[in-house]
Amino acid sequence: MVLGVYAQLSGKVLVVEPGVTNQTKFITVRTLTPVSRQEATKLMASALQKQANVVFEALDEKRVSVKLAKK
Repeated sequence: MVLGVYAQLSGKVLVVEPGVTNQTKFITVRTLTPVSRQEATKLMASALQKQANVVFEALDEKRVSVKLAKK
């Protein structure tokens, strides 16, 4: 669900590895003030990396790779 919101806010096409969608995690993102779409996507990417071990990597201007970080 978080990835769908990320894609909507960023306007990017996500290329998601299967291991990412096979996990169930609760992600928390909070702000005290309103943020821009760009700031929201950065906050979401950071929360996903810290809380679910998910990383984003730009493939080109329109596509972003989403995968589990290697430990």
